[in-house]
Amino acid sequence: MENPGEQYLKAQGLSPLMLEHIGAIAVFSGSFELWAERIVWRLKNEEPKGTHPTTDGHPISSLIKSILTASDAHQNRRLANLTIAWARAAKPTTECRNSIFHGLGVNLAETTIFMKGASWSGELRKRSPSEFHADEHTLLLLREACGDLAYIAQKLATETGIEESHHRSEFADFRSRLSQIKSITQELCDLTAAVNHEKY
Repeated sequence: MENPGEQYLKAQGLSPLMLEHIGAIAVFSGSFELWAERIVWRLKNEEPKGTHPTTDGHPISSLIKSILTASDAHQNRRLANLTIAWARAAKPTTECRNSIFHGLGVNLAETTIFMKGASWSGELRKRSPSEFHADEHTLLLLREACGDLAYIAQKLATETGIEESHHRSEFADFRSRLSQIKSITQELCDLTAAVNHEKY
């Protein structure tokens, strides 16, 4: 007899490849949240050893806001511009991710719609509901976005000498990719754009 959990996943329309993508999204998300906290420390020149850092226990949405605020006042404008671009790309990406990780998957035709904060029994919710239309293609796009955000966040949190000429080409590439991530994930957050994702 098939495991009940496996039956549950199949009922939600989740293929092995879709589940692989979701697993990778989870790994990358955990990584970029860790590095996002360290970006805040870097921007604020915060030394957390032996203390409770200002970021302790903050969700990713709060860390993104902190990055934007701290970047505005940072003297190194090359670093600040990159961290601002990272935060702006991370915002819609995490919204997509949250719909998956905190929503219920509903199988409709060849697409699984993850619904977060839906009013299933007529109840009122504090937060607006959100949806993510998941198939192998949209999940791959989100997986790639999360992976690149994790890699770039690590660089921004740890790399020194950003002003040096040998870094400029790499960080220019980062700006281009972050702009692309922001555009793609903003559309994936939108129901109509998600349905028409074939244009990618």
